[in-house]
Amino acid sequence: MKKNPEVDKYINNFGGITKDRLEEVRAIVESVIPDAEEKISYGIPAYFVDGKMVIYFAGYKNHIGMYPGNTKSDAYNQLAAKYAHGKSTARFPHDEPLPTDIIKSFISVRLAENKESK
Repeated sequence: MKKNPEVDKYINNFGGITKDRLEEVRAIVESVIPDAEEKISYGIPAYFVDGKMVIYFAGYKNHIGMYPGNTKSDAYNQLAAKYAHGKSTARFPHDEPLPTDIIKSFISVRLAENKESK
């Protein structure tokens, strides 16, 4: 994945745990979809494959937000229910370990959904 300097700038606007966790989420995305197009969309990091959005994420004082936070997969949505906040947001609080398996699962489900919609 070609790193986008605008995403670097976004991440570097944060410090401490928020910055560390944003970098960790970015690394997870890169490991699962190394061919993704990385850009800023709606003011936050966004990743697209074949022109279709896969994942957005954002940093906040007390958590990392992931968008959309749910999918058409009931199995995934049940797995991630603990982190659901509203209809389409997942929040990963800084006082808990980052759920890397859930983030990877989310990306895999979104990729499959994107393929189905072709």
